[in-house]
Amino acid sequence: MKKIILILVLVILAINSIPAQEVQLSLGLEYGIGRFKVDNDIAWNVGLNGYFFHTELDYVFFAPGLSFAMRVFNDTESPYSIGYFLRSRAIFATHINETGTISDPFSSESVSEKYTFKDDVFFGLLEFGLGPSTRWIISERLQLATDFGINFTIMDMEDYDEKDTLNYWGIGLYAATALQLNLKNTMYLEFGINSLINVISSQKGTFFYTPSQKIKYEDTGRWDLFSIGAFIHIGWRIDMAAQRAAYIQRYLAAQQSGQSEFELVRTDGGTAIRITRYAGNDTIVRIPMQLQYLPVTSIGDWAFAECNLTSVIIPNGVVSIGEGAFYKNSLNSITIPGSITSIREHAFHLNELSRIMIGANVSIAGNAFDNDFASFYNENGRRAGTYTFSDGSWSADFEFWI
Repeated sequence: MKKIILILVLVILAINSIPAQEVQLSLGLEYGIGRFKVDNDIAWNVGLNGYFFHTELDYVFFAPGLSFAMRVFNDTESPYSIGYFLRSRAIFATHINETGTISDPFSSESVSEKYTFKDDVFFGLLEFGLGPSTRWIISERLQLATDFGINFTIMDMEDYDEKDTLNYWGIGLYAATALQLNLKNTMYLEFGINSLINVISSQKGTFFYTPSQKIKYEDTGRWDLFSIGAFIHIGWRIDMAAQRAAYIQRYLAAQQSGQSEFELVRTDGGTAIRITRYAGNDTIVRIPMQLQYLPVTSIGDWAFAECNLTSVIIPNGVVSIGEGAFYKNSLNSITIPGSITSIREHAFHLNELSRIMIGANVSIAGNAFDNDFASFYNENGRRAGTYTFSDGSWSADFEFWI
């Protein structure tokens, strides 16, 4: 069972990785009618005597449930297209008929019972299906979808009074057809029918031959489960091409918005960006790693000077901070990323820095920071760490550095 679930997950991921033009998602109610058979020889042990019974059990269930479907199509222009589908169904029986015949080779008699489970039975069936799907556009408001693929079934039943149990899983074939009525916007209403037949299965269970005689069985079945169902779904169509276009537009708009806050020049032969001035009004600023699709590698002279900043995040990748870059702001802490190798004069002068996280071997101008931080950093061997200013002096924690 774990292998089946793993294979199903891998197939779902593979289908989802296919570039799609349209995705349909729908969910709703389903009513299923099914028949399940047990036909095998069963060993029964009582005391020191062993008996074999040939057992035929026939379950017929009528069950409502919930179902979900996803269809993926790559062609939205032509009236007929082929794609993929994924489905799942969960149903719980409200009415089960069970008939059984048990033959004892040591007796000329047979036992035949017919009874109906109602409130005293738990019956649950969970299905997953996947395979190819087709779509035919009939008119502007109507479409016809068909699915045909592989289905995985897990079933569990327990009779609370008789203590009979059944555990079952199977692999089979699934087919469905649905008429889709387009509603407003991207919504649609779907009416459909489906059928399922299991090709191979594993069944395990217990039942009581008499009130004191318990029979256990375990077998592999063939063609032992058949069901038909009708469903009604509400669905939504997702135009993936439009979604991708909208995402690109939002990304470009964000880039342009971000760029409008920063004046910049290209450096290193046009392969890198230096920010020369911040034109925004935010007091909390995150400097982007890229602008105009190029890496930001330096902060220019006086770029963020006197901007009333209370917090700034400098991205990894910035190599140098220019003269007066963050002069006269309200910063009380700063993280200098490990990529930075030099900080020039007055870069953080006239701030309120009491905590500085910095990498190793950074070349710092003597007056880049207040309170003679550069001297303390150099005296400690330019080691990476967290430096804290308190009560008029600096202290260092060389272990707290990421």
